[in-house]
Amino acid sequence: MVVLGAFLGGMAALLQSAGALGGAGYAFSMAASLPIMLAGALSLQTAILTYLIGIGLLLIIQPSELFVYPFTTGLLGLTLGIAFKLTSHRLYILSAGAASLTAGIFFVLHVLGFPLLGPDIKSVLSPKAFMILLLSSILYSGIWLMIGKRVIAMLKKRLYRAKS
Repeated sequence: MVVLGAFLGGMAALLQSAGALGGAGYAFSMAASLPIMLAGALSLQTAILTYLIGIGLLLIIQPSELFVYPFTTGLLGLTLGIAFKLTSHRLYILSAGAASLTAGIFFVLHVLGFPLLGPDIKSVLSPKAFMILLLSSILYSGIWLMIGKRVIAMLKKRLYRAKS
């Protein structure tokens, strides 16, 4: 599991750092949640290892992503993966993912003072902006919930076939 966690952490760091390429790199950057989510669906220890390795590698590869990955993409993947492991109720998984993503973005904006949502969004969110953030987090978590369910089901199916 340690080797798998290291591999998934490296994959998450590479995907997250692809955002520096611009254009299509942003799509790859968003996919950094998937390796951590898969690790979380396997075990809590592997998920934490994958998350921390991703942070460590980003410190070397793309330090500017340390404002984003630990509190958004990585945190969402970690939360969804652990939620997949603990429950099969989609509403609980969705709620956990949306709450962690909202809290992570809020932390980056208010505690770190990093303009994560762009220079136009002030560090003090209005109630309207907070609701938009929350609804966006629910939508984004829902998308990753569907992707995660399908990928995990596909991997289980292929692994089951390989054992037969």
